[in-house]
Amino acid sequence: MPGVHGRQSARGLPPAARLRLLWALSDAIEAAPGGIRGALGKGTEQGGRRLLWALAGALGARSLEIGGRQGSIEGLVQDRDVFGRYVEEGSWDAEVCDLVAQIFHGQPTGTFLDIGANIGLTLIPVAQHTTVRCYGFEPEPRNFALLARNIERNVSGDNVRLFNLALLDEDGTVDFELSERNFGDHRVRSVGRAASEVFREDQRRLIQVPSRRLDGLLTPADLPRPVVAKIDAQGAEQQIYAGGCGILGSADVLVMEYWPYGIERMGGDTDRLVQAIEKDFRFGCFLVKRRVPRPEDLMAIGDLAGQMTKIAARKGITAEDINTHDVVLTKSRSSLGGAAR
Repeated sequence: MPGVHGRQSARGLPPAARLRLLWALSDAIEAAPGGIRGALGKGTEQGGRRLLWALAGALGARSLEIGGRQGSIEGLVQDRDVFGRYVEEGSWDAEVCDLVAQIFHGQPTGTFLDIGANIGLTLIPVAQHTTVRCYGFEPEPRNFALLARNIERNVSGDNVRLFNLALLDEDGTVDFELSERNFGDHRVRSVGRAASEVFREDQRRLIQVPSRRLDGLLTPADLPRPVVAKIDAQGAEQQIYAGGCGILGSADVLVMEYWPYGIERMGGDTDRLVQAIEKDFRFGCFLVKRRVPRPEDLMAIGDLAGQMTKIAARKGITAEDINTHDVVLTKSRSSLGGAAR
């Protein structure tokens, strides 16, 4: 079959030649008014991006750099979820990015903490505002290398500091399990983790990464306000908050993934996490797709805490319905407009 032979001959090329071929095909896709673009029909741009990604895999490329809303981003071709979504859609977590931009708009200073920074898709748009001091935390070595390169490629200022470690409630070294397809689903493995293995986590390859307490790395008084933090750590949120309650509890806005299965599997306690945020924040809401939260969306923190407790009581999740939610927590209703407390 010609297609198979063509793929085999392309894989036989030296890496530099394969990349030159890939970029030549990319240029052809971008330049052609008809031809490939015409064949793609409706959704041409998305189809072209998808085709480029498929070509990268067929040619054996390890990584791919592609433009979009967040900038020119390099990611691993085998990452089907985080980078794959950016390739297909040209954007990532628009609601979170728009919310953070709204908070910092017009502010002379500010601080952004990206805990679970991955390859930089949330951090980069914020860091492009050079008056905002940014901190990115990413424990997985390949993601971290891409994060550093993407920051260098897309951010002109020197306002970003990166940490290649896991934030937890103790300093040390921890086992870290790697997902083969979703490079946003690498996780700390707790010795006392729950037996449930919905995603076959027990079969994942393990590495070791350093862990630190956030409160041992930074001091609240040294962070310009407003302070905004984002935590997306696949179940480590309770331990991260416990080890960083001084910083996180004093933040003006906290955006956090809330995934009871992940928290409990890591040996965390959803009740302790809910109690901590109920003590430190006054208002909150769930993040809704394609909608940036407004002050009128915020409910009293006690009401939100009650709903979070009900969510944690739900059992029997599946890989198709994982019971995960994003919450936005604030000190005041005006915080969503960028006002510091």
